[in-house]
Amino acid sequence: MLNFENIEDLVSHMFANLDNENNLVSVIANKQMTIDIMVELLNYKNVILNSCDIDDNNDYSREYRISLYDNVDSDYWYVNVEKDYLADTGYYLGADGHVLFHENVNSKAMIDMQNNEHMPLETYDWFTVGEENLENADKDGDDRNGEETELDEETDNKSTDSRYSITVKVGLDTNEAEKMIRDMRKNFQKELSDMFGIPYRPLPLRFFW
Repeated sequence: MLNFENIEDLVSHMFANLDNENNLVSVIANKQMTIDIMVELLNYKNVILNSCDIDDNNDYSREYRISLYDNVDSDYWYVNVEKDYLADTGYYLGADGHVLFHENVNSKAMIDMQNNEHMPLETYDWFTVGEENLENADKDGDDRNGEETELDEETDNKSTDSRYSITVKVGLDTNEAEKMIRDMRKNFQKELSDMFGIPYRPLPLRFFW
């Protein structure tokens, strides 16, 4: 069982294990923790949100999987967020690389991944964040019964670390997250256009909140 002081500590662990786990580390957690991890990952320079499928209508109450992938052929890391449980089949999706299960995750997720014939579970750990009291967790499976994890200092206080490029708050809402991601994608597209001398044309970006 791993215990991380906060979300930043957890994300640092994800980066530290990329080289050892097939360049892929995934976390299985509830919706709120998944969003917190996603926001913290996007604090890092050269991290791109490749896909994001988060249900904002509360129709989906199961766990999510957020994966960090290191593209060894480029200077970028890619983040994918998806629903980990398929209601049509009644099973959780398989996962490659190293997998971290939050302590409040349904153990069926681990069992289904172990039994997946196409992508069996390899290395994994269970973890907690801070001093969590799971006995007070909601019936929805929301393990965030304490105060929400916040960044005590804004990102510009860490300006000596070249990994950080933007300032965000862990508790930002959906609209703020969408705007932040759109701005990042727009800037990235412009940089590519300038680099290759191609006229800049905004590309569509869809969200599945």
